[in-house]
Amino acid sequence: MRCKGRARNGGFTLLELMLAGIVLAVGVFSAVGAMSQALGTDQSVEGMVVASALAQEQMEVLKDTGWGSVAAVARVNIGAPFALYDRQITVSGDPKQVKVIIYWKFKGVDQQVSLETLLANRTL
Repeated sequence: MRCKGRARNGGFTLLELMLAGIVLAVGVFSAVGAMSQALGTDQSVEGMVVASALAQEQMEVLKDTGWGSVAAVARVNIGAPFALYDRQITVSGDPKQVKVIIYWKFKGVDQQVSLETLLANRTL
């Protein structure tokens, strides 16, 4: 038998359970969204690191090339295993101002990294 005035037994009401479920769902969806954004940022940084390494490698090749052989190259695809990247080399002036530009797309948007240096004729 129930007595009036007694405190109810422990437990949760349906409303309390629904509110707890909503709070939990909001927390889970927020965490999933943050992880998804972090993954996209990671891929963007990876593209930039690879492009920087490719530009540096090409710059070293140009520095080892004879001064008279350093020439401009129109934008071309680098090829396997870096088929997602294009390279362009511009050369102007004396001493030669050499610029290596690496292009790639991230989420449909063109990205680029460039390195510049001056090369002088060492044979004078």
